[in-house]
Order: sequence, then C-alpha cells, then structure tokens
Amino acid sequence: MRNLTQEYKTLGLIAPVVQTATTTGSGVDVEAYDDDAEAIVHVGAISGGSPSTVVTIMGSLLATPTTYDQTLTTFVAFTATGIGSGKANLRGIKNVKAIATQTGAGNVPIAVSLKALATQQSATLNSLTLA
Repeated sequence: MRNLTQEYKTLGLIAPVVQTATTTGSGVDVEAYDDDAEAIVHVGAISGGSPSTVVTIMGSLLATPTTYDQTLTTFVAFTATGIGSGKANLRGIKNVKAIATQTGAGNVPIAVSLKALATQQSATLNSLTLA
C-alpha cells in the first residue's frame, strides 16, 4: 500500500481568510514536484451581499521565476459555499500562486491549496513541513 502522506504534499496557496476584495497568495516554489498537481478551492458561507469569486492558479516559467504569466487552471465563479478541484500542469513551471478575484460586496471565506507529488525526497519536502 502506498503512503500518500510521505509522497504527496499539500501546498498552501491562499491561507484560510475572509476576503472582501481580490486576494493574491504568495508564490510557492514547485520545481521539486511532479508535472501533475491538483488545485483545491474551499469556499465557506458567503455573507454581506452577493459577491462572486473566480480563482486562477498562475505559474511562472523557470527562466522568469517572478513573472506569473502562465494560467494553470481557472475555477468558475463561486457564489455559494463549495469545494472545487482541478488539474494544474506544473511542467516547466518554477513558482505558482493563486489569485481569488472577487466582484461584488460581501465576505467570502476562502482557502486555496495545491496537492503535488514530490519528485525529490528531503527533510524540507516531508508531509509535516508547512509550505
């Protein structure tokens, strides 16, 4: 039986937050991970209006690690509580970050993460290390 906690790691792209406007997560280095990853979005109970949130996972190329110009996946607008997941291809990508673009007034509890397979085994990539 495979031990997923030792092979896969969950990388936090946007820590749980109640957003009232667009939220951009910090970049996370994914060069030591396999090409295929799963992006996961959690949206909590929306209040205070009728906001809509679109989440985009952006990547930067190895040659331009601080230029996030590669769209890896985009989630349709969340207007209610839910969980979404989608594939993100990390081939040739150095860093990734999530951008949760909110339109309309209100409060949107949100968290975005990436589940990826480590291609290198080291103490800094174990399942207990926070990204």
